[in-house]
Amino acid sequence: MKKNTRTTQSIPRAQSRMAGFTILETLVAIAILIVAITGPLAIVAQALRASYFSRDQITAYYLAQEAIEYIRNTRDTLGAGQGSNGADWLSTLVDENGAQVAINTVGSDQNKLYLVRAGGLYQLMRCDTGLECPPVTLNTNVSDEALYGEDTITDDSIFIREIILTKPVVGISSDGYSVETDAQAELRELVVVVNVKWRMQNGQYSSGVTLREHLTNWQLAQ
Repeated sequence: MKKNTRTTQSIPRAQSRMAGFTILETLVAIAILIVAITGPLAIVAQALRASYFSRDQITAYYLAQEAIEYIRNTRDTLGAGQGSNGADWLSTLVDENGAQVAINTVGSDQNKLYLVRAGGLYQLMRCDTGLECPPVTLNTNVSDEALYGEDTITDDSIFIREIILTKPVVGISSDGYSVETDAQAELRELVVVVNVKWRMQNGQYSSGVTLREHLTNWQLAQ
């Protein structure tokens, strides 16, 4: 009888040990599973952030290029009939009030502009002095596309575009001997700098995209 009693008492202890090992193994398995899932998820999240950044960077590049192409087109079309040999070509760059926009001196960005689109036509607008330009507007109320820069039925986008027109650095003239004065240099060249930055998912603005173009007054050579 004693022998049977000892046997029956040892069975629950063995089962208890087995149950304890099962719980431990389950916890280890869960920990391994969590580690195995967390790694790929972190990689996917990083890849998504990179893709969003690339998408916004490409959009910013095209917005900057659009502004440069507008100014170049203005030079080529309206500037063709301005003054003798196109000497007044800069007068074609006007703001929303029809006044010629201010050209910054070298190293200054006090006078900033932004570009809007109304009725299929583009127009330069002055930014408030000392402040950054307003966000580029976005019109999604069109079929199969979204238009940036519209001034009607729009919302603010995540992009800010600033256009800075600067005088060229005064240097040796085209003959290679004399030094150009400011007036002579301005007749020959205009430096266009466009900065486009965007608001990221964390609410901060990126360093943005900057394009720089030197537009020359090709009519002076005629």
